[in-house]
Amino acid sequence: MVRTSLELELAALTPDTPGAVELSRDAIVAAYVRSGTAADAEPRVVSVSERIRAGEFTEGRLIRRADRPIGVAHWEVGHPSGITLQILYLIPGEGGPADYDAVLRKVTEAVGPIVFAPGGLVGLSDEEERTLMNSRGFGRFSRSEMRWPTTLDLPTGHAPIGVQVRPVIAEDEPTIARLHLAAFGGTFDQYMYLSDPDPAVDSSRGVGEMMRGRFGEFLGWASSLVESGGRALGASLVVRAPYGPLLISVMVDPVAQGRGLGRTLVLANLHALRARGETVAALNVTEGNTHAVRLYEHIGFVRTIGPEHAWYSRAAVPVAPGEVFRGPPSGPVRSGSSAAAGSRTRPT
Repeated sequence: MVRTSLELELAALTPDTPGAVELSRDAIVAAYVRSGTAADAEPRVVSVSERIRAGEFTEGRLIRRADRPIGVAHWEVGHPSGITLQILYLIPGEGGPADYDAVLRKVTEAVGPIVFAPGGLVGLSDEEERTLMNSRGFGRFSRSEMRWPTTLDLPTGHAPIGVQVRPVIAEDEPTIARLHLAAFGGTFDQYMYLSDPDPAVDSSRGVGEMMRGRFGEFLGWASSLVESGGRALGASLVVRAPYGPLLISVMVDPVAQGRGLGRTLVLANLHALRARGETVAALNVTEGNTHAVRLYEHIGFVRTIGPEHAWYSRAAVPVAPGEVFRGPPSGPVRSGSSAAAGSRTRPT
């Protein structure tokens, strides 16, 4: 009998807890070793395993064939246009293009449209993966982790004339939310982390989560704000990730770009961290955002992970990395709708 992908089915992670834990571990490790080591995956493996055993991990399914678990899918809800598929894994030898296509279809039927999906699908060649994802309406993008080399001396930080730099305090949150909207509105990064269809509400929520510890302890003393004449022009926020300080968001008001304020902000972060004996300073950047990549490279950051590719729904995300979507201010284009009402331009 010829095996077909139609035999695949999705099942809850429980009651098959041992199988769900084992496959989730394999999937997470496989994702991490593409650009790092299995040891890097351990904190996430532990967290996910504990949640599965406690019955708290509901945003995931076992992938079964003939009642036998052969893979796993994990996702995250919260994006206004659908889900972010974080893990998609079939055991080596069990998954071809038709199998992954069937899983993508079944996940969409079960929990809604997929806005972002992981790359590096185990068992597929790069060409097979590209053909599959393109056929399902996805575009490819890449992200990298960059870190400041501990062996380099810190450049001296000089603020432009008339500009003041200071640490961030809790009362700055509304101001930074406005800066965030101005800096990221209509960009690929905005859509990647979108949690509300109203861009202003989304920026307010996102900055609030960063400054209130959702992604790790907020380090206000290491974060920086630049002002001129009492007006905030840019900010850079730092949180404590499991591996050390992370520059989680660097933003400059477009009206003030080209004045070296991004460099001023990042160097202020680095000097504040160094003054307290911190040796790690990391950030993540979307490839295609050439201005940001160039800035970090000129300061001295180097890629430590990546570029790693992933996929985005071209229906739900109307802008590619490095472009700005000039469209209606009401928020994202919904799945199945047209982006024709707006225009895509390269940022100046």
